[in-house]
Amino acid sequence: MSSAGTWDRDLDELPIVLTGGPADGHWYHRVDFEQRQLAARRMAEVHHRGRFDPAAWPLLYAPTATVKTRPDGRQAVQWTWTGPANVRSLRDLARLDDQARAGRTVA
Repeated sequence: MSSAGTWDRDLDELPIVLTGGPADGHWYHRVDFEQRQLAARRMAEVHHRGRFDPAAWPLLYAPTATVKTRPDGRQAVQWTWTGPANVRSLRDLARLDDQARAGRTVA
């Protein structure tokens, strides 16, 4: 343990916290979330789903080097939403997916 009361761990060993998008604030073990991304990628390939398909939401988060610390001392690596800024829920993604399928411009 370091002098600041935090564990000295590599970034790859820390859990992750998602910021922005439909899963804002959710914490995951890195391996679990990477499995969600892999499953979403496979599903998108098999079913020819678009970028904004609600089932593909894990693919719209990207890792950063930022470590967040909660008041209780728990740390996590921040993964940031890379999708449209106005998406706050899976319903928002579904709406954008419908618009994209209909050929309308999606922000």
